[in-house]
Amino acid sequence: AQHGSHSLLDHSLMNYLQTEASVSNVSSLGMRFMAFVENCEDQDYKNEISGLLFPVFIHCFLKLLGFGDIKGGKKFLIDYSANFTADNAHDIEVLSCVADSTDTDNQAVLKDYKNYKFFINLTLDTFQYLINFLEAADLLIIMSIISQHIFINKNTIEEIEGSENLSQGIAEGNTIEEDFDIQPSSSVDDKIMKFNEIVNNAKESPTNHLPNIRFYTFLNAYQGLNTVSVSDDCKILCGGFADATARLWCLNFGESFALSTDEVTNDEVHEFGLKIEDSLKRKENQECITLRGHSSEVTSCRFNDEANYLFTTSEDATVKLWNIEDLKCVASYRGHVHPIWDIDISKFAVYFATASADRTTRLWGTEYTHPLRIFAGHIDSVNCVRFHPNCNYIATGSADKTCRLWDIQNGQTVRLFTGHKGDVMTMAFSPNGKYLAAAGTDGSIHLWDISSGKLIQEFIGHTAPVYSISFSPCGTQIASGGVENCIKIWDVSGPIYQTFENSDSDVLSATFHTKATAIQYLQYVAANHLVAAGPFG
Repeated sequence: AQHGSHSLLDHSLMNYLQTEASVSNVSSLGMRFMAFVENCEDQDYKNEISGLLFPVFIHCFLKLLGFGDIKGGKKFLIDYSANFTADNAHDIEVLSCVADSTDTDNQAVLKDYKNYKFFINLTLDTFQYLINFLEAADLLIIMSIISQHIFINKNTIEEIEGSENLSQGIAEGNTIEEDFDIQPSSSVDDKIMKFNEIVNNAKESPTNHLPNIRFYTFLNAYQGLNTVSVSDDCKILCGGFADATARLWCLNFGESFALSTDEVTNDEVHEFGLKIEDSLKRKENQECITLRGHSSEVTSCRFNDEANYLFTTSEDATVKLWNIEDLKCVASYRGHVHPIWDIDISKFAVYFATASADRTTRLWGTEYTHPLRIFAGHIDSVNCVRFHPNCNYIATGSADKTCRLWDIQNGQTVRLFTGHKGDVMTMAFSPNGKYLAAAGTDGSIHLWDISSGKLIQEFIGHTAPVYSISFSPCGTQIASGGVENCIKIWDVSGPIYQTFENSDSDVLSATFHTKATAIQYLQYVAANHLVAAGPFG
């Protein structure tokens, strides 16, 4: 089982549970759940599940009000409020006062309670114990309340015991706002205001949250490193080389592919995130796995989201699709007549786009070995291609010093971005899809507003070509790197329609230098981590 929140019911069942017939016995179901917790024989289970009592109690009451049973709701509130501690008295008093009021402010208070998300920590065993009971007792209404209004964080026993304050709060039925030092006597508005203040402070100071950088250096890359890609889970790294090969490394704790020469058993071998079948021939002390199939230099590579497939492109004008499970090439795509420089995969995984020296970009489907659409318009080699976050558009950067935004449906150019003084080598969309950043051989980074097509920011600080850029997950920073052996972090949340030059502005948040390694790959991943790679020397 995975850590995190869990949905107990699908949406169709939740919608059914909102009908009047299904909530007519909310009161009795709430009573049964509270009786279950009270009579739980295992004290550890009881202490943890007790944290659910007050949230379930509150939302049973709110459901009764929602279906017009004000009298039944108030009776439920009075009958069972004595079961809760003094810490909950303020909330119960507020709900009792506003239950039969039509005043707009009071209705807003009820809405705040309905929208509030409680946070409860449960061990995996306790969570399963709870689900088994709810299913056996047919308490679907309670399951609906828990799924919609309570964030359940599933942990191991050790994780919960390692956080004494949190464990104590859960056992007492407290909710997450107490971790922010919000007093129980505070009104709902105060709690919301405090929470919003915390969120705004985080948003307004992105420069205080520089990324953690994980950098991979290729030593003795005498084969000529052309391209790098890292899987989204950061377990596998692929390098494309001038000797027409792609090589895979595992990134798990610095281990390598130390493959044994012992007799192969019937068991599947799991090494470094790669599932290697029994039939795979093994070599002793193999540091990486080499994929051969192209007849010329490998120019680009990209993993799909699940990292079970790898796409590679080459100067031989082909795209190859590799199955990572058995390390075999499962498809080869032909259509370009000159080298392919870049590839990007849509989030739907069944489509990918390629950029080529033949001045075209092509859209492909994995089920077809021929292109589905050709985008022609650039007057020089197309160096890079990226899917828009909504996958209805693609952006291309070219040696003609322009970027274009294309409509996938009709193949037409919908935006033309100009301003670079050199070849465009790399691009990135902001996570919200509103902005496009591009960089290249002139060393500058241009940020365009896609809706208007206007250049809104220009960042000047690199003194050599920039080969890779990436937006942070929150969209407030851009990381950039290239030939000059450093990574720069730019704050893009500041004023628009301005040019920022190096240290003359606060937008340059930080510069991280390498000893002698050019930056060939940059990509933000989860939890504000930045993965980077390049060849030494």
